[in-house]
Amino acid sequence: MLTTFDMDGVKIGLGICSDLFFSEMATLYRKFGCDMMIYMTAYPKLLGEMFTDMLTKTRAADNQMFVMTVSQARMNDRMGDMIYGHSSIVDGYGKVLKRLNDREDMLYMNIDLTDMEKYRMMIKLMDHKRTDMYDLVYKK
Repeated sequence: MLTTFDMDGVKIGLGICSDLFFSEMATLYRKFGCDMMIYMTAYPKLLGEMFTDMLTKTRAADNQMFVMTVSQARMNDRMGDMIYGHSSIVDGYGKVLKRLNDREDMLYMNIDLTDMEKYRMMIKLMDHKRTDMYDLVYKK
């Protein structure tokens, strides 16, 4: 089920770490008007190092939306040193705006949708999707 909420006029969609590997969910959220995705992640260190940055940038750029990953810090009683951490926020250009390290910290920032809207008007990715050949369908 797709879950969204509104925060200060920004429609936000939620996903979990494995959803980051598949573009379809983020594309559906964008199709339904989300300007940001938040993925809760808990990747093992090796998997996180290999894929988190690349996938976060890709989901942001291919949907022209902000993408945030929220991860627990590496040091915890259950997992010890095995969780990747590195919560981040990426803009719709695929640029990392902020990234934490693998220790406990807080990530916050104000985002400006004005620039993102200008970018979407300049490069109309959603308008160029070939829905005559393929389309995503949301199944409840």
